[in-house]
Amino acid sequence: MKPQELMINDFVFVDTLSEYGWIPTKVREVAEECILVNLGEGKEEVDNSAFKPIPLTAEILKNNGFTDVGDGYYQNEEQCCGVELLNTFMFYVYVNDYDNDECHDVAQVFYVHQLQHALRLVEKSEMADNLKI
Repeated sequence: MKPQELMINDFVFVDTLSEYGWIPTKVREVAEECILVNLGEGKEEVDNSAFKPIPLTAEILKNNGFTDVGDGYYQNEEQCCGVELLNTFMFYVYVNDYDNDECHDVAQVFYVHQLQHALRLVEKSEMADNLKI
């Protein structure tokens, strides 16, 4: 994974190089060769080998207000967007267009940061920035 794949407030796993191992944390800045995250008292620079994406799971969706509505579909409380589980590792994010009684695919996602990007695309930045991991 490269820093350029990330945005500020994206969640990633960061290796703390301690007994805590890999922990989820938010990206605070993105640079060419590294990211900056808050660990402890201040911002810490993390290079490519010390961060990795967080796999998206049904549990993460449920912890963030998505309800399992059956057949692999999860819908948020506002019912304006949802996620379809296609297989163990891949989801599709979609948006409901109630005016035209249609759904539109937004993105195929495997990881939490990709879900955050898709949510931002459909004007759900607050939801994206405040996910619970």
